[in-house]
Amino acid sequence: RKRFSGVDYRKRRAEKDAFCESQKGSMLKYVRTVNAADDTGEVEEIGESSKELILPGDEVIKAKMTHGAESDSESSGKDIDNASTVSDIADKKKTDADPNPDDPVKWPKMNSRVTEQLVAKGPTQVKSFEFPKTGNRKFTPNHYMHHLTNGEAVARTWLLYSVSSDTIFCFCCKIFTLNVKSALASDGVRDWKNLSAILSSHEKSFDHISAFQTWKEMEERLNCNKTVDQYNRRTLSAETEHWRNVLHRLVALTRTLAVQNLTFQGHSDRLYEPGNGNFLKFIELMGMFDGVMKERLQRITSNDTHIHYLGKNIQNELIDLLASKIRGKILSMVKESKYYSVILDCMLDISHMEQIAMIVRFVSTRPGNVEIQECFLAFVKLDDSSGEGMTEVLLQKLNEMGLPLADMRGQSYDNGANMKGKNKEVQKWVRELNSRAFFVPCNTHSLNLILSDAAGCCTDAVNFGVIQAIFVYFSLSTYQWDILLKHVVKQLSETRWGSRVEAARAIRYDALLSIADDTMLTGTCGTKSHAEARSITGKVLNFKFLCSLVVWHDILFEVNIASKTLQVVEFDLHQAIEQLAVLQDFLQNYRLDHSFVSVLAIAQELAESLSIQQRFAEEIQKKTQFDYKTRDEPVVNPEQSFKVNFFYVLYKIPELSSSSHEVLFEQCTDLQSALMDGDSKDIDASELCDE
Repeated sequence: RKRFSGVDYRKRRAEKDAFCESQKGSMLKYVRTVNAADDTGEVEEIGESSKELILPGDEVIKAKMTHGAESDSESSGKDIDNASTVSDIADKKKTDADPNPDDPVKWPKMNSRVTEQLVAKGPTQVKSFEFPKTGNRKFTPNHYMHHLTNGEAVARTWLLYSVSSDTIFCFCCKIFTLNVKSALASDGVRDWKNLSAILSSHEKSFDHISAFQTWKEMEERLNCNKTVDQYNRRTLSAETEHWRNVLHRLVALTRTLAVQNLTFQGHSDRLYEPGNGNFLKFIELMGMFDGVMKERLQRITSNDTHIHYLGKNIQNELIDLLASKIRGKILSMVKESKYYSVILDCMLDISHMEQIAMIVRFVSTRPGNVEIQECFLAFVKLDDSSGEGMTEVLLQKLNEMGLPLADMRGQSYDNGANMKGKNKEVQKWVRELNSRAFFVPCNTHSLNLILSDAAGCCTDAVNFGVIQAIFVYFSLSTYQWDILLKHVVKQLSETRWGSRVEAARAIRYDALLSIADDTMLTGTCGTKSHAEARSITGKVLNFKFLCSLVVWHDILFEVNIASKTLQVVEFDLHQAIEQLAVLQDFLQNYRLDHSFVSVLAIAQELAESLSIQQRFAEEIQKKTQFDYKTRDEPVVNPEQSFKVNFFYVLYKIPELSSSSHEVLFEQCTDLQSALMDGDSKDIDASELCDE
């Protein structure tokens, strides 16, 4: 046969090396990742048989493999996340290689995962193929068998033929041999004339025997699911599942404590110590019955781990995560409803830092259900309590939450000057930026202010100081306090006048009788206690005080109903008008003479039970030294004086009358104009009037 020159051999070798280099990673073009959104898990059909193949990376890849095919195929062009073949994937070249991923030339660079998958799949020997000739010789399937001298035939399962390069390789040596000494483990062999001797020598070599043994051991471990990587993955998976279960319980516990408004932390932040707070105590309780938490606590107490996720920082982080999730849900509902109103209220926290409570109010229009929603969003630290400073904080929070100021249709605050002022306060600043963000004062707060002004209009009305003095007196000793608790006399609130109805009820029906018969006024209380008791008793055992007590009880009882009702989230404007109308009717009827007679009758019953005078004391008229001016005729009747100066202190609330169609349409037109910003308008006057 013709011998090639050295130049020809080197040229052929260079062409072969270039071709092998171009085929690196080409097997990946016949697989694609299964997307998370692809529920079917279907992949493209490439060949006759298929097997699931896990390549380097974290995703499962479906590979379709063809055996014995000579047709060319183009790359599928699918993106594959494989760190070991980044350069090959980026190129996405179209090659003319055989589409058989079992071709050793096309194997990717070896790593533990590729090795494991190739061993699990096993070698695939090409048999039904027209092997090309090199000279007068070629590879035949007979080389897959080793014929012994006694006539027996032993299969060479490790022998592989590469269709693309017309060379043979040793499956186990190519995978497991680190220091390559044989061509069967590196570039392949094509010396068909001496192939029998080469194979016989190779299968007797120490490197092949060692690689073959390693191959079979790994294959056995894979069959038993006992490889090192699989053990590590199972351990990691078990640890991941354990932590997932722990975090589920911690999140559930955090949510439960928050819903029940219970404190999390105590004086100690260590397990199994007194005063370590509700969070850790509930963890200890769960560890008594729950296997997951029991294992976690055992690891912590035995110092197997210093990471326990039970500290105060983790608790705060879990609270923040839940709050962020809830806030995001609320904001999505607000944006869906488009229009909203904000409610702000200033307060001091436990560290006396001023902050704003921010609440959003909107109409939820879910299918088949329309309801008013009023949701708390956040506490915002306030450094500047002026109207401008508070407005800046409000606008900043709205911007952070993605709520457009243009969609605000209402703002509600208390009656503080920095809130409701008409010059440069919060509602004025916001109205300058959005003229449709109407200011609505807190009606309940306004109602309380009316009561406060009414109570301070005359000296006879200001009698709650006596009740407060009673409370202070009883709090001086435990014995006196026990008597107070029997009658539930509550300390007065400075802002919530509705709470004073409880104090008035207790004084009216219970405490007066107890004070009259109280034997503790003598004894160990001392001279000071006696003097205070006599002073308080003298103020209480007074018919005018009893009358004012009855009046305030009746008024506060009705006002408290209206105040509570106005604070209901689902309340609307129509219901509010109706409730105020009920209160108005009561106050108007209460000003009539028969109501005053009823007050006197009840006060006389109390006076009789207390054995005190059942009528008003005569008032002493002050005389002037010089009586040269004509004086107005004074009210000398003490009963009439009480009626005029105290009982008639209430003024009439303007009546709410129904409007005619013309007046209603005019009002709707005014509202349409008020809700316009340029050409944009929220309502149509005629449609609203029809509704």
